[in-house]
Amino acid sequence: MKSLIYFVVAAATLLFPVYAQADTVTYTFDAPNFVVGNATPIVGSPNSGPAGFQATFTAAPETGSFVILDSGQPNPLITGQYLSNTNLVNANNTLTVTLNTPITSVSVNFGIQILFTSPGQLVLTSAAGGTSQPSALIPGAGLNQGGTLTFSTAIPFTSFTLAAFNNFGQPTRFAIDDLIMETAPAGAVPEPATVFLLAAGLAAAAFKVRRRYQNL
Repeated sequence: MKSLIYFVVAAATLLFPVYAQADTVTYTFDAPNFVVGNATPIVGSPNSGPAGFQATFTAAPETGSFVILDSGQPNPLITGQYLSNTNLVNANNTLTVTLNTPITSVSVNFGIQILFTSPGQLVLTSAAGGTSQPSALIPGAGLNQGGTLTFSTAIPFTSFTLAAFNNFGQPTRFAIDDLIMETAPAGAVPEPATVFLLAAGLAAAAFKVRRRYQNL
């Protein structure tokens, strides 16, 4: 009977694993993790978050177009150091963030260059889906608009791309700050074949114990 109990406990552990708590990761792009003037590609650890977490920031089509700045904030949502597309001629650059740990949610403050009062938008795309956030005029931002984009999903992902568009749907320059992400809870989900074998073994063990007690 004890062997059956041990088997049930082991099977339950494999079938229903205990998931570790998700971690919050924050990139404010401030020192000492980030240095003013550094241009993409940039590889950096978060300003707060679990040890070992790392993000790589890359730009396209111009690889060095995004730079760490510390002045001329596009809007009050962006303070201290931040990451911005500094190319005054080509506004067609996108920013891709690649992570060494899966995440399930993203929140980021942004500012975009708009020449009119009509809203533009920041767009996020990933393998797990995407979203967009319209910009708005913010007191103290002048013609630069901004907002906070949020995206969450049950499907973990390790990369996402940001792009900004003006009120005419044309690409425009943008800056980001206070990038906050939630890591995916750790834990392995057993494959269907493994679940079937464990269930079959459990049923066989139960049947064997039942026959033993019937023969007493």
